[in-house]
Amino acid sequence: MTNIVNLSSYTPPVPIPPVLPNFVFCDGAYGTSLSHSEASRAGGLLPQGTLPVTYSIKEPQIDVLAANASVLNLEYRLPFLTMFGGVSLSVDLSGPVNMDKINVVPNDIRGMAAYVASQCVGRGRVGGFITKRIQGLVDFVTDPTSDIDESIYPDSTAFLTLTVSNHENSYAFPGDYDPQLAFFLQKAEADALSRVGPPYHSVIADRIVKFARARSRMRRLGTDVSWWGGWLGQGNETAVADVELANMTTEGVATTRRRKRFPRRLS
Repeated sequence: MTNIVNLSSYTPPVPIPPVLPNFVFCDGAYGTSLSHSEASRAGGLLPQGTLPVTYSIKEPQIDVLAANASVLNLEYRLPFLTMFGGVSLSVDLSGPVNMDKINVVPNDIRGMAAYVASQCVGRGRVGGFITKRIQGLVDFVTDPTSDIDESIYPDSTAFLTLTVSNHENSYAFPGDYDPQLAFFLQKAEADALSRVGPPYHSVIADRIVKFARARSRMRRLGTDVSWWGGWLGQGNETAVADVELANMTTEGVATTRRRKRFPRRLS
């Protein structure tokens, strides 16, 4: 059964600002001249609910009407895509993880959508994305005892991204392929450098270089280089990383390629 949006159930979403280290990033690459009212409307058509429901990363056991989203124990699917007017809104699980399910509060996703609409579309009429649950990833990559070269990361490192864009870029995967994520992790490592003991300084410094190298090879809206695999290439990015590290403060900013998955449309 195909999911159907009940337009009569529309309720404007309430913006929920990200809690650090989660962040929102706006960029015209995801769309320009977007309508704030259409972005808000798209967010308002998302499922509602104040308690967690299970979102399936693989094929769902059942399909449900969007209007029934507040009913407990129903399983939804990630990634998914919804559209209104010229605005697309997509939600995906990001990171090099193999997960089947994740529990999320539907109203949290609505709040993410409303916040991107406010900060990116409302202020500059451009698209952008927001993250949720990124603390687990930060904790893992800044722990010097973690093996960040592993092809699969722990489930705790999975995080959600919600993207507001035009239709052309509705299948973007910013949580995996946007260089802003590599830059974010690079800064997280720089902050961690001030908090680890001397025996681990070289480990963290090496990770700063790795994420800098990944960032230099990544292309916004591209799908060839991910933040966790970008350091596999050759180049002189190490020198770039050294310069950036020297200019960074430590005030607390927050080889495998993940298979591309295309969202189903919530329509």
